[in-house]
Amino acid sequence: MTEPSVLDLVNEIRNTAVSQTPPTTPVAPPTGEPTPPSTEFVAETFFGEEYKGKTVDDIKASVREAAELKAKLSETPPMPKFASKLAEEYDAWVRNGGTDDYSVFKTVKSTGADMNDIDALIAQKIIEEPAYVGMEKQLKDQILSKYQIEATEENGLTPEQVEFNKRTLSVEAKKAKEFLNKQVEKLQVQQTPTGPTEEQVKQRNENWDKAKTNVVSKLQKINIPITKKDGEKTAVENYMEFSVPQDMLESYSAKLTEQFSANVDVSEQTVQSYQGLLVNSLIVDLMPQIIKSAVDKREAELIDEYDKKYAGHVLKDPGNTPPGSTTPKAQDAYIASLFGS
Repeated sequence: MTEPSVLDLVNEIRNTAVSQTPPTTPVAPPTGEPTPPSTEFVAETFFGEEYKGKTVDDIKASVREAAELKAKLSETPPMPKFASKLAEEYDAWVRNGGTDDYSVFKTVKSTGADMNDIDALIAQKIIEEPAYVGMEKQLKDQILSKYQIEATEENGLTPEQVEFNKRTLSVEAKKAKEFLNKQVEKLQVQQTPTGPTEEQVKQRNENWDKAKTNVVSKLQKINIPITKKDGEKTAVENYMEFSVPQDMLESYSAKLTEQFSANVDVSEQTVQSYQGLLVNSLIVDLMPQIIKSAVDKREAELIDEYDKKYAGHVLKDPGNTPPGSTTPKAQDAYIASLFGS
C-alpha cells in the first residue's frame, strides 16, 4: 500500500478541524484581517535549498546515504598488492625512509648477522653514499689501508700494533652493524591495521557516551520554523517547539552512537555530524506529528481570534440561504476559509 504524501497528511489533518460540509468557495477574510501563515511542509525550510522540492522519502534516503558514506570513509584502505615479495619489500624500504635506489636496497638485503667486519663497513659506506655503488673493491682497499690489520715489510707493525688495529676495526664494525640493523628494519612490510585495540575501543565508547548525553540534553525539544510572506520577501521564523518523545530520542541516539563509536573518534566535527544526522532522522520520522501539532496550534489561534473578534456571537444570516439548505452560513464559510478548506 502506498504511503500518503506529506500534502495528503496535511489535508487530512486540516479537514478534521472544520465541519464536514460540502466544499464551497473560500470567502475572503474581512478587510484588515491577516492571511494565516502557511503550515505546509517545505523541505528547504528545514534542510536547506538543496532539498527544494524533495519529498519525505527523498530526505530519508539522503540521511541513510550520509551515514553509509561516513562509515565507508572511516574504513582503513587496503594495502596495494605487488607482483612479487621483492617488489613489496622495495616499496616498504622506500616508504619507511630508505633511499630510492635499487642498488642500495640490494646492499641492505645482502646484510646479515654473519657479515664480517670489513663487509659491514663497506655496506655502511654504500648506503650512506650511493655514489660508491660498484666500487666495493676500492672501498675494501681503503679500509685495509686505514686500519692495517696485517703486518708487512712495508708497515713494520709489531704483533701488539696489529692486535690493536684489529680491535679498532672491530669497534667501528660494531657501530656499522648497528646502523645496518636499523636499515634492515625498513624492509619490513607494514601490515594492514586490524582495527583499534580493546583499550582504544573502550575509551572511544566512553567518549561517545558522554557526547551522546550532551547532545540528547539539547534535543528534548526541536524548534519548528515557518515561512511568512512580507511583501515580496519570504521570512523564516520559529513558530513552535516540538517535544521529542523520550523513548524515540533514546532509541535513535543509541543506534547512531553505536555507528559512530565503531568508526570514528569524538571530535568537534564528528559530534556536529552526529547531531545533524540525529536531528534530521527525528524530523523526518516525526514529520506527521510535527505537522499535526503545527496545525492544531494554528487552529487554536484562529478559534481564539474568532472568539475575540465576535465575542461568541453568531453573525446574522444575510438572508440568502434557504431554510433547510446544507449550504454553510456566511460565518461558517469564513471560518472554513481560514483553515484552508
